[in-house]
Amino acid sequence: MTDYIEITALYARRRRVLGPDARCRQCGETAIAALQRDAEGIICYECDRPRRGKRTTEDHHPLGKANDMDTTIGVPGNFHRQLSAMQADWPEVVRNNPTRDPLLWIAAVALAVRDFANVLTVYAQQIADWLMQLHATLVAHHGATWVSALALPSLWGAM
Repeated sequence: MTDYIEITALYARRRRVLGPDARCRQCGETAIAALQRDAEGIICYECDRPRRGKRTTEDHHPLGKANDMDTTIGVPGNFHRQLSAMQADWPEVVRNNPTRDPLLWIAAVALAVRDFANVLTVYAQQIADWLMQLHATLVAHHGATWVSALALPSLWGAM
């Protein structure tokens, strides 16, 4: 429980420092775990990386290093920051799994799935919003039958 209280306090401090409506000045990212302040204002981790000569993607250990040191997946930097912050909120016994207990490993899998779903929910909404804006633009420029007007194949194959 202490971990949860510490993480909650950390986010409250970050929110106070960055402001309640904080967003990246370049891309608009709002995830508090991904935001930081520099001399020019607020910037997200992913937008800041290229300025430092670094990649915008990172390797994430979905089950935590203690549970599986070898398995990593490449994820966008902001996504990684959010997932890592969520992992820090896992119960210590699951995060560290000192006895390599298989039940704790399965608990780590369940928590990793939950965390990915939570982060993806935000991105899924953003993608849906963007697609709806794109649709409105295409209809405005090419009419309601824009797919035919642009001679695009069916997304779902022959229908």
